[in-house]
Amino acid sequence: MRLSTAQNYGGMSMLITLVPFLFSLTGSPGPSNILVLVSSINFGYQRTIPLILGLLSGLALMIVAMGVGLSQIFTAYPAIHTVLKVISISYLLYLAWKIARSSGLNVNSEGAKAMSFIQGLIFQTTNPKAWFGAISIVASYTNEESDILSQVLVIALLLIMIGFICLSVWSVFGSVFARFLQVPRVRRIFNTALALVLVLSLVPLIV
Repeated sequence: MRLSTAQNYGGMSMLITLVPFLFSLTGSPGPSNILVLVSSINFGYQRTIPLILGLLSGLALMIVAMGVGLSQIFTAYPAIHTVLKVISISYLLYLAWKIARSSGLNVNSEGAKAMSFIQGLIFQTTNPKAWFGAISIVASYTNEESDILSQVLVIALLLIMIGFICLSVWSVFGSVFARFLQVPRVRRIFNTALALVLVLSLVPLIV
């Protein structure tokens, strides 16, 4: 299969494609973000950092695990990579639609716990959105003609760096977000913007 410029891990074009996607993935409302938001509201940013690191480490490990497993399959059956990419892009477009139509954050007292690094890691590995995200990232942002392990390690590192920024923003400004997102108009604008970022990040992979 011929590599597209968006998949060339030696150039800036890959970062232009991947970085916005990772910002959207880790910044969009979901179980992890809600957990961080509630933890910050109740315990503050400093006590929420172990949870943030646990959530990101869990997702990074899932991406690496998926990459190691898929690399052997891609080598034996290159066409599977293309099929997975079509499926993953379809799912991500569906996810963007769900984000745009979301009714907003649903913060409740059950999530208000000070969780440790290990608890965050375990929580992430049972998060369906995280598993779909890991599968989609490996299928969409790797190619079978290069070393899969090297590619997923780069993705995992970028994920941790970008995810820490996004989850820290949710944590530091958690109470502000929670208050403003109770306004329906603001909530709609916020969700629509995140959905658009996700769709735009997929354009180089589709064309």
